[in-house]
Amino acid sequence: MNQPESSASTPIAASKSTEEVNSSGEVAVTSEGNPTDEASSTPATSAASTTTPPSHRLATSDERLSVAFHWRKDRYDHVIAWMEGTNNFSLFRSINGSASEDWPASPAIQQLSTETIEDRVTILGVGCSGTNHYSVSVQALDSEAGVPVIQFDWAVRLSKELENDEAVAACEAWLGTTYQAASGRKKPPATATCRFMAAEGVNLATAKANGPSLHRLSPPSITGVKTIQWSYQIA
Repeated sequence: MNQPESSASTPIAASKSTEEVNSSGEVAVTSEGNPTDEASSTPATSAASTTTPPSHRLATSDERLSVAFHWRKDRYDHVIAWMEGTNNFSLFRSINGSASEDWPASPAIQQLSTETIEDRVTILGVGCSGTNHYSVSVQALDSEAGVPVIQFDWAVRLSKELENDEAVAACEAWLGTTYQAASGRKKPPATATCRFMAAEGVNLATAKANGPSLHRLSPPSITGVKTIQWSYQIA
């Protein structure tokens, strides 16, 4: 399984596509009732195993922004959270899909490890859905502006190339990462801002209807190649 081919120590170049979420913005976390708070603290046990795979977490150098991976049924999801004093506020949670989906909303990751690469704590993961094989590398870095960020580098290897848009439509293919803004009893403070910064060429789409906002990051194209990569930062 190939890991994403990005530098472990160099932040990605941010494009002009950014989205901010805070307690007063358009896509602020303001709803009541927070399933992510309870869910992130008590991982569910897989029906196929009596042992729940361990959770993995890393945080930025100032400890204010973190990502935590937890086991859900047959794969890991991850939660982006903000620390204010001793309080931890969930901001975003990945939307993952299920075993019945060949093209889930986010890559299916079934194995994780936390390692040190070039003196940086790094979460590495692999997994599969349908005939696709995924990998991810997650690190806490300082951006070019000196702002602590969490960087995600994803890759997928397809068993067969999708030749054109008609092939994509025929199998309802989707590749990318999907997040839902957390809504909860614990309203994040005004300082709990969170911004998605997509690497050059990566698509960033945000939708908000009646419920929490959705944020989708995806590669510019998924046709004509067997290995596809996309990267972004959260700050």
